[in-house]
Amino acid sequence: MQHDRWQRWSPLAGVAFAVLFLAALGVSTSGPNDTPEEVTRYYRGGLKRMFKTSPSSTT
Repeated sequence: MQHDRWQRWSPLAGVAFAVLFLAALGVSTSGPNDTPEEVTRYYRGGLKRMFKTSPSSTT
């Protein structure tokens, strides 16, 4: 059956994901070296821009 064949491969998919994830972490760069406060300030500013109300056109 086709379904049994895919079930056999599912554990291998999990192992492959874990290996590739760890490899990606290993080759990634350290980033821009921002402090946690700078990162928080950046994302809070984005939230303010995202939820900023636009002027309503209804009168």
